[in-house]
Amino acid sequence: MLNFGQRVAVTDDDDAGRVTGAMYDQVGYTLVGLVVRRGALAARDIVVPAGYVSGIAEDGVSLSLTVEQLERLEDFRMHRYVDPAHDFEPLGAVDTPGVVVGSAPAVWTGEPTNAPTVGGAPLVVEEIGNVLEGAVAFSPGQEVLTQEGELLGQVRRVSYEGEQFAGIIVSPEDVTDWGRFVASELVVDAGVDDLVISLDRPSFEALPEVLFS
Repeated sequence: MLNFGQRVAVTDDDDAGRVTGAMYDQVGYTLVGLVVRRGALAARDIVVPAGYVSGIAEDGVSLSLTVEQLERLEDFRMHRYVDPAHDFEPLGAVDTPGVVVGSAPAVWTGEPTNAPTVGGAPLVVEEIGNVLEGAVAFSPGQEVLTQEGELLGQVRRVSYEGEQFAGIIVSPEDVTDWGRFVASELVVDAGVDDLVISLDRPSFEALPEVLFS
């Protein structure tokens, strides 16, 4: 099982970072990449293609890279695009850092919790990340929803067989020691911050529980 927060070892450092995300092919659900976080206060999230993953074990992940080679890989970035409310007339220039307003849409490049209103109008946020082409990404804390939009819980861990994605472990928001196993074929859609499964709440709650070690 791939655990978020697992130690990442490279050829010249046994503790080069931590796993913060996993990317899988949308068709066959084979592993295509990981997101590795380096540092603490000035942390970087780095996209590591699966070709550099030499081993996945319960005690950590191994990469066939040196620290220098890992540092040269691309950062994992998220861009937040926002549109003004439908009845909002753009003001032209707005003196707010991070906001660019032309006709429509406006573009906000910061984190969503800091996204301002424009002229008092609320902004609708669409999230786009630089996930590897043809892949879907899973990360800790992603909200898991029914197709009707009901919140079921959050992604805690990723389950796999070899390099084949098998499913996700989903727990209620405040639970950290157990979750329910959701098989890969039940994942309908995955975004940056949430994903949708094909089960309603009763069917989800009937899934087997998995205890975390």
